[in-house]
Order: sequence, then structure tokens, then C-alpha cells
Amino acid sequence: MTMLNLEEQAKMNWYAYCAAGPDHPRIPDELIDEMTNRKRLQELPHFKAAMSEETGRLEGGVWAYYTWKVSQDL
Repeated sequence: MTMLNLEEQAKMNWYAYCAAGPDHPRIPDELIDEMTNRKRLQELPHFKAAMSEETGRLEGGVWAYYTWKVSQDL
């Protein structure tokens, strides 16, 4: 899923570059730094319970967690 999203984003970036040239608006470096230098999701307070080692939900990642969560409602 991640690779498909990455491929789609790369396509959209290429289209923007082709349409507007090399000076097209882009994500500011400050916002990029904010995401690349952040804590892991497992370390954030609002994700700790959902992604803890004890629950076993960390192993499959977020996708596995939400798949499990949806299946509980069926």
C-alpha cells in the first residue's frame, strides 16, 4: 500500500513540475523536517495503547491494527 501511495505521489509531483516548471510550489523544508525528525508513532501518547508490544498490534503495523479493529465491528 505504501509503495502504491508513494508512486502516486511521485506522479503528481512530476505532473506539477511539468505544468509549472521547476519553481512550482512545494512543501517547505520546515514541514519536511518536522516529519522526518519526529518520534516514532509507538512513542506518541495517543498511539501507545494501540501500538504497544503487549497488545501484539505493533507487529503488523497500523494497517494490521485497523484491519483488526474493523473486523471487531462485524
